[in-house]
Amino acid sequence: VTVVALAPAEPGAPRRVTVRLRDGTALSATVAPRRRPPFGPLQVSILILASLVTVLSGWAALALTRPLRAFATAAEAFRPDGEIVPLPERGPQEIRIAARTLNEMRARVKAMVEERSRMLAAVGHDLRTPITRLRLRSEFIEDDSLRTQALADLDQMRGMVESLLVFMRSGQSARAPVMVDLTASLTTVCDQFADLGHAVTYSGPDHAAIMGHPDDLQRAVTNLVDNAVRYAGRATVRLNLARDRVEIDVEDDGPGIPAAQKAAMLRPFARGESARSMDGTTGFGLGLSIAQVVAVAHGGTLALLDACPHGLVARITLPGETIGPPRPAAPRAGHPELRDTIATSKAAFPD
Repeated sequence: VTVVALAPAEPGAPRRVTVRLRDGTALSATVAPRRRPPFGPLQVSILILASLVTVLSGWAALALTRPLRAFATAAEAFRPDGEIVPLPERGPQEIRIAARTLNEMRARVKAMVEERSRMLAAVGHDLRTPITRLRLRSEFIEDDSLRTQALADLDQMRGMVESLLVFMRSGQSARAPVMVDLTASLTTVCDQFADLGHAVTYSGPDHAAIMGHPDDLQRAVTNLVDNAVRYAGRATVRLNLARDRVEIDVEDDGPGIPAAQKAAMLRPFARGESARSMDGTTGFGLGLSIAQVVAVAHGGTLALLDACPHGLVARITLPGETIGPPRPAAPRAGHPELRDTIATSKAAFPD
């Protein structure tokens, strides 16, 4: 028997084997090349090890970042006047210590803010009595000019105390929110100012309601309108409805506020350059702060925007579904017969 193996013409091609028997018969066969596996034992081991390392690394990263995300969420949601939800103290020892420290810090901040609020409210309340006594005594001053000046100063002090008490109470209503008829509330504010001789009009739907605190919302809008008529002489209150929010705009055509000062004007006791002197025609710098506190307490915002071509738009945006179609109504300017009667009286709206 003779065996003849022919090499393949190309690498990887099958081989041809020929077997010659004694009688001269030849048998031919094709032998396929032996295929090697794509991955050897070493490569398979490395792949499995890399997969395990990847899974363990992802689990470790998730275990470490989850408490950090919880810390960030708790810090962003923290409000001194809201309810504090303790952060769960679980995980490694370092994470538990950090969670315990954050909980204690939030409790201390809340207690400090509440104590400060109680102190300022008590001081403001106690100042009412001596101011009232001084006003009664000032009535007996014989000099007319001196008496008038003393009474004006005492009225200004009383207005500041009242504004401070309103600011401390704003946004802290213990009553449950109720359905507020925004159209009725806004038109009431406009009518009050219009009856006193101010050019204040309402533009918006005939009916719109939202859940909230009616007294706080009316106070916030009153402060915005008071600022508008104080510096511009006129104001327009607009109510815009959307599916998931309400926008209350108080627009005037006054000098406006520079862009660099808008954020500062929302701080308590901040006043513009034209209101630096306390002369009875300027406020105490709490009107915008009170409006902002009320808006934030309702889950909304207060923004100061530029009007076109000039002026200011104070916009309160409140979230929530509204009741009422967004149909624009004709502007309302109050009751002319009452406005003519009491046009000379002096308004005493909180700033």
